[in-house]
Amino acid sequence: MYADSPNVTKPKEEAKRFSISLDSVQDFEFRVKFDHTQLRDLIIDEPSLLGHPIGPDAARLLAAAISVCLSATLFFAPRNYTSICPG
Repeated sequence: MYADSPNVTKPKEEAKRFSISLDSVQDFEFRVKFDHTQLRDLIIDEPSLLGHPIGPDAARLLAAAISVCLSATLFFAPRNYTSICPG
């Protein structure tokens, strides 16, 4: 997965593993807690027909996660592989 390039840094072993906890608040509202971080809890809720629109629903959260992953890859590749694909 990692190229033999000096520009590519491999993540530490601790960064590969993580866990979350999910607590039901009420109806379709959930609180997500992240381990070993200073991040605040994340509230996930369904739209108003099922829940109370207090936070994003799971589909929007997944779309945001995929978008960030794709964007980070598109920013990472040109910076680190310019010797492979010049220009």
